[in-house]
Amino acid sequence: MKYVSIAALVAVCLLSMAAGIAKVARTPQEVDFFAQAGLGILPLVLLGAVQILGGALCAAPRLRVIGLSLVTLGFLLSVLVIALTGNIGFAAISVLPAFLSGALALFERSRP
Repeated sequence: MKYVSIAALVAVCLLSMAAGIAKVARTPQEVDFFAQAGLGILPLVLLGAVQILGGALCAAPRLRVIGLSLVTLGFLLSVLVIALTGNIGFAAISVLPAFLSGALALFERSRP
């Protein structure tokens, strides 16, 4: 179980950081996506910063719960943006990383 949770932690944190970098870099796909949702550049960059920070904090054991909480928040906000574009199927699938990161945060919080 320990190796599974470590693998899930690494995957979730790298996914968050990759998504955040794409937003902060203002890739055309992300800019278009946020424009479809009626949002501008500022929310895009702020969400990207939250995703990068959360993923980075996951690496530090003492800050892992905070990092995973930020990762979960970032994923949930991304789901909201996806839903605002009207792509409900993709939004439903995108809930999975948010659920996983939230479960990992609760798991880490309960560890001694």
